[in-house]
Amino acid sequence: MNKVAVAIVHGIGDTPADFANDMITELTTLRRFMVSFAADALAYQPLPDERSIYDAIHAKYAETLKVLTLKAGASAPLVVLSHSLGTIVTSNYFYDLSRPSLLPESVTDVHGDEPTPLEKGRTLTALFTFGSPIALWSLRFKDFGKPITVPAPSVPAEIAKAGGWYNFYDPDDVIGYPLRTLNSAYRAAVKQDLALNAGGIFTSWNPLSHTEYWTDNDVTQPIGDTLAKVWRAANP
Repeated sequence: MNKVAVAIVHGIGDTPADFANDMITELTTLRRFMVSFAADALAYQPLPDERSIYDAIHAKYAETLKVLTLKAGASAPLVVLSHSLGTIVTSNYFYDLSRPSLLPESVTDVHGDEPTPLEKGRTLTALFTFGSPIALWSLRFKDFGKPITVPAPSVPAEIAKAGGWYNFYDPDDVIGYPLRTLNSAYRAAVKQDLALNAGGIFTSWNPLSHTEYWTDNDVTQPIGDTLAKVWRAANP
């Protein structure tokens, strides 16, 4: 494998021997981060003759929704928080649910004979995506493809008003992008694209901001507000 030589040249001030160490660490971390994401995305992508990883991940998603059914109830409003590649998995999973012929055996086995409304995606009320590469994934489809519907059509009107699809992205994040600009269908499906500055002094200005959404107040506060609204709507 051919290598690339990188020279780091110091400017004004003293020049200690280790002046470039912080930058080297930052660039090495970024490289590992990008390689890891690309590897995960390639492994997940279903192919005509190989979709075992795709099916296994969706089976795990089905198992998780079954657990939520036991904890919250068969018809409980469902709110999904998803990050990075997880936003693609979520989009694909609920898209497949809306077209039963697309469901793999790994999922139908988990569902059993009588899956609940929650398991079938019929109570999906709110979706929060952050650092989402759906815009990149959608390049595989004509006109960027079709989004899922959030809230699901079967969600009662008063509860549906409290939900919707909210997409958070940091302009410095090279993986997460706005979704409403993809096409008219996404413009109708996504309630808001919300730009923010995720991370701290060392991560907010570069691609490493991709990992910083989880605890950013600009993400957690709207999620908390929506959860409260959905709960109140479900408990008038």
